[in-house]
Amino acid sequence: MIHLMVVGYLWFLYHNRDVSYRSVFQQTTTRRQRKLYQEKGFDEEQWQDLVAEGKELGKEIKAIAGEYGVIWNPKREANGRAEGVLEREEQKDEKAQKAKERVKEEEEN
Repeated sequence: MIHLMVVGYLWFLYHNRDVSYRSVFQQTTTRRQRKLYQEKGFDEEQWQDLVAEGKELGKEIKAIAGEYGVIWNPKREANGRAEGVLEREEQKDEKAQKAKERVKEEEEN
C-alpha cells in the first residue's frame, strides 16, 4: 500500500500538477483527445484559427450592426437557418446524385 502512495506522489511531482481529480481527469482526457485527433487527421491548430476568425467576424458584424442601430444576436439570427440551409444543400446533392445515376444508366442502355 505504501508503494502506491509513493508512486502516486512521484507521479504528481513529475507532472507538477495539482493533486485533484479534476486535474488528473483533464490531463488524461486531453491526451486521449490528441491521440484521436492524430488518428482522424484533425488539425487542432487550424480549428483554433477558424474559431478565432469566427469570433473576429462576429465582433465586426456586431460593430456594423451597432452603426446602423441594430441589435445583433448571432444565436437568434442562426436559429433554424443553418439547419434549413444544410437540409437544402443535402437535397441538392441527392438530386444531383440521382441525376448522375440516371445519366449513367441511360449511357449503359
